[in-house]
Order: sequence, then structure tokens, then C-alpha cells
Amino acid sequence: MEPNSPQGGATTIPSELNGLTPRRICSSPTGIQSAIIAVVVVILALAGTSWLAMNGVRQLQDQAALRRDGIEASGQVTGISHSGKSGRVPRAHYSFTVNGTDFSGEATIPKELEQNVRESSTLSIRYLPANPEVNYPAAWEKSNLSATVPLMAPLFPIAIGISMLITNHRDRRLLAEGLPAIATITEAYYNPKRGNGAHYEFRTREGEIGTGSSLFEGPQTVGSSLCILYLPQNSKRNIPYPVMNYRIAD
Repeated sequence: MEPNSPQGGATTIPSELNGLTPRRICSSPTGIQSAIIAVVVVILALAGTSWLAMNGVRQLQDQAALRRDGIEASGQVTGISHSGKSGRVPRAHYSFTVNGTDFSGEATIPKELEQNVRESSTLSIRYLPANPEVNYPAAWEKSNLSATVPLMAPLFPIAIGISMLITNHRDRRLLAEGLPAIATITEAYYNPKRGNGAHYEFRTREGEIGTGSSLFEGPQTVGSSLCILYLPQNSKRNIPYPVMNYRIAD
């Protein structure tokens, strides 16, 4: 949720909201920027998913080929490194020789073997005779899951991008079709991660009490007023006015 600009204190409904609905809406510079960012994030995340999918398919094909056609050679651990977010995932770097030519590879050390694998340790390496570059420690065969787990990585940015697009669509609809009302702030708060926010109440034209919440650019005061827009068919869909990403066209 993006912060809104109202700071409280509104006691009347702006004149531009008193006309007929749907209103003519156009994007603000912030709205255009937000839409572009959302689309770019989704496109890049989808591209990343495609790349990871192709890479995962290749890994699965290599694993199947190693099981079917692979042969083993004696290899040696040449070094230990660590990866992962916490830097605690140990990986063994190894080398082996096929017909007088040296080849190398690396693999995540199984958890149960972390204390046993050291530099200069001997490993049995399974490789493809037709292409020794495709290889893996024979006793550490990767599961099929290892090739599909990375596909989950782009889901978070995809979700963010889609959420931004949904929010933009919601805001546009509320500005175009929403009915105005004066709301009263019932609770103000500050969240270190999200910023200033407030909960508010308002009365619909039918006399029902509606509630809502939003983030704001600055701190709010309990008891102060602000203008909001709500959908007549669902007062739970509401937003403070003015709307950051859109404005009413002249």
C-alpha cells in the first residue's frame, strides 16, 4: 500500500467530487511511474522464471543421462566454499581426470557428510563419457527437487508486480466511481517498516458506518477528518482522497 497525501482536517467534500460518476480519470506522473515499474518487474520476473525453467530442465536431463550412461572415476576435493543467504551451505570443489584430461566440478555437500569432507578428500565422480563436463559426485546424486526449487525464486517479485497493478486498478476505479464522504480518524499509528498509518470511520449515504485504513505521508491525529471515496456497492472498498496515482481529468 502506498502512502496517501491527506493529512487530516478536511471538513467539506471537494467540489470536483460532487459531479456525476463515472468521473474522467487520468494518471498522475507518480501513477505512470508506478505502472511502468510494475510491468517491468513482472516482465523481468517472468523472464527469470523462463530461464530457471530451462536450466531446471537441463539439470533433469543431465541427471537422467548420468544415471543411464554415466561411469565413475576417482576424484579429489580441491577446495571448500560456502553459499546461501547465511553463507552456511558448504560446497565441495573437485577435479578428476579422464583419458589424461583434467575436469572439475562443484556440488553441495550433503548435511550428514559435512564433517567428513575436507580438502584432498577422495570422491567417486560419475560423468558422461561423451561429455565429462557433465558430472557429479556419485554418492551425492541431486534429487529432482533441486532442479525445481529455484523456480520459486521469481514468485515474490511477480507477486509484488501483480499487487502493484491490482492496487492501481483499484485506485482508478475508486476515483472514477467512488462516492465521497468525510471520515474521522479513530486510530493513528507508526510502523517502522511501513511508516505512518491510520484507521478511520465514515458514514455512507445510506447511513451505514464504514471503516477503512491507509498509510499516510505524515503522522495523523485521532479525531481529525479527511475525505474518502468508497464504492457504493461495497463500502469496505475505500481510499483517502486525493489518490496518489490518479487525478480527475480537467
